[in-house]
Amino acid sequence: MNLLPDSYKKELRYEAWRRYVVTFGLYFGVVALAGDLLLLPSFFALTFRFDAKQDYLSSIQKSQEFKELDETGKRLGKVNTLLRNVAGYGKDTLPVMRSLEEIINKVGSDIHLTSIELDRAQVDGKPGGVIKLSGIANTRSSFLSFFDALKAHPKVKSYDSPVTNILKEQNADFNLTLRIQL
Repeated sequence: MNLLPDSYKKELRYEAWRRYVVTFGLYFGVVALAGDLLLLPSFFALTFRFDAKQDYLSSIQKSQEFKELDETGKRLGKVNTLLRNVAGYGKDTLPVMRSLEEIINKVGSDIHLTSIELDRAQVDGKPGGVIKLSGIANTRSSFLSFFDALKAHPKVKSYDSPVTNILKEQNADFNLTLRIQL
């Protein structure tokens, strides 16, 4: 039988809970502190390794080889962008590209193209394009046969060939402008 008044009973229960909470908190704090102390060597080892790797990475990034690779990566990115643009342009102008392929297939082994320019244009009021070809022909006769084959192409509506294209007998530079109609 408990003869204590109710107010003392409440205080006694409150004191028991307070002691329980303080004991549990103290126990938890000691365990957490011990865990932190046990993890400190691993933390410092990883920190030192990380700092060493960061120093190594910064020294590699300052090297000439890394700068060259970085420049090469930037150039490759530009080339990829250009190729995507060219591929997109080829999809938009597929009939012109087919005509250009047919013209290029007429190039013999004695003809070496050095430049090809393709522009969209209206030819006789219909959709078409202007193809400018530059290159070198080993002989005048090989150039003339190439030029005759281009003139006979059904999509070539007009052409410009300066007289300078046939002045040299061997290793003749040439420039042609072809207007094709789709």
